[in-house]
Formats: sequence, structure tokens, C-alpha cells
Amino acid sequence: MFKKSISAEWLKLRHSRIWLVLITLPIISVLLGSINYHFNQGVLQNEWYSLWTQVSLFYGEFFLPILIAICCAYICRIELFMAE
Repeated sequence: MFKKSISAEWLKLRHSRIWLVLITLPIISVLLGSINYHFNQGVLQNEWYSLWTQVSLFYGEFFLPILIAICCAYICRIELFMAE
């Protein structure tokens, strides 16, 4: 059942450009987290762990909810369009 649901959603999104958003937002969060780590190296002393926490802060707190909302809105829009 789960596999059929995923394949049905994939058919809806196959020809869309939503993948640009799915790739761009994580890249932006990696860049912002890296920049924040670079400018705060005096406070953040745990090297890779600190970099990882900064990237996950920007991705998890800021961009992941936006990404989920964009994907849900896009799928709902497609379903409403197909229902008409």
C-alpha cells in the first residue's frame, strides 16, 4: 500500500520543477550554516560537530518547515487541478 502511494505521488510530480526547490533549500542551509560557523569560530570550538550543528540549525529550524509546506501546497494544487 505504501509503495503504491509513493508511486502515485511520483507520477504527479514527475514533470514538475519542484526538484529545484528540493535541491536549492538544503544547499542554502549548508551555505548559511557554514558562513555562521566561519564567523563564530571563537565561540564554536568543536570543529565538525559545531559545523554540523550550525547547518542542522538552519536546515531544521528554518528551511525544512518551508520545504514541507511548499511540497504539500504543490501536491494539493495538482490534486485540485486534476479534480476539476
